[in-house]
Parts: sequence; C-alpha cells; structure tokens
Amino acid sequence: MTDIASSSFEFFWRTPMYATSIDDDGQEQRSEFFSTNRQKAQIVGESKLLLRLENPPRSSKEMLNCLEDIVGFGFVCQPVMVTESIVLQAISEFSPVLLTSIKMSGGIPDIVAIGRVELASKVGLNKEHLDSFGLQGVTVESASYSVRHKGLGGQVGFSRTGICKVSGELAPLLISRVERSILASSNRG
Repeated sequence: MTDIASSSFEFFWRTPMYATSIDDDGQEQRSEFFSTNRQKAQIVGESKLLLRLENPPRSSKEMLNCLEDIVGFGFVCQPVMVTESIVLQAISEFSPVLLTSIKMSGGIPDIVAIGRVELASKVGLNKEHLDSFGLQGVTVESASYSVRHKGLGGQVGFSRTGICKVSGELAPLLISRVERSILASSNRG
C-alpha cells in the first residue's frame, strides 16, 4: 500500500519484450529484455468493494492474478460498466449541468442505413433537440458533461465500453460521487 489511509496502492510487474537482430553473417538472433509496468489502484467501499484503476492498461491480467494469489482461492473481481444513468446520478446535485459532447448511433429506416452523429458544444446541448436527427434505436457511444460548484468546474465523461474519465478542479469530488453512485447501483442490483 502506498497510502493506507486511502487504501491506494501501486502494482508493478515485468513484461517481456523481444528484439530480433541480424548479425554480419545474416544470422538471426533473438534477444529478450524486460520492461517494468505499473498500475495505480484504489480500493473503495465497505461491505462491497470497488477496485478503481487509474488510467487502466488494455489488460490488467497480471495484477488480478497477483491479487488472487494474495487474497486466496475464491477471489472474484467483476468489471463495472459506468453507464449514463450512473453518471447522471453522480452529478444530479450540481447546477448547472451541461451536456458538452455526445456521440450516438442509430438506424434510419427510411433509407435502410445506420447513422452516427457526434456533437460538441461549449454552451451545452439540449437532449430534446437530439431527437430531430431521426435516429431510431439510439445508442449513446459516449458523452461528456460539464458541471460547476462554488465557482469551480469539472468534467465527467463515459463511453459505451464502461470507461469513465473525470477532469477539472472538481475531479476528486466527481470521482467520489461516481464511486458512490456505482456502489449504490450495485447494492440495488
């Protein structure tokens, strides 16, 4: 643990890399060397725990295997998808809340096609106007919201893959609210 009070830690692991070189005689020679990777993580919650990875890599297999070795047989870790409803619940107490960008897709039955729309606005987008694109069965691929609180600003966004990005002066508060929202939704489900 790097910070016991906040239950945060950094996990380090070695990753093999291979290089092929050709000598003067044209013979191939393969060399192995190692790179060190690291992952910052934090454990949140009490009865149910949430493992939050900061800037997660494509694969966290090494870290999860190590956690299984430490915790023991029966260790289970399931991914949590951050959805629009979780984000909206987390930012519901802020005012104003602006939808600043959205990427969505849906069908256009009249011409038997799929439409993809990406919009961004510094002053905010009105969700009611998004219906005017005529897309049916709309799927929100990603969206970002801007919030203000006591003169400070922050942004929170999510993608369909479940990734949540938080930035701005309100980042610590937004992260806390998103984590609370995730834990509350997992207790209901």
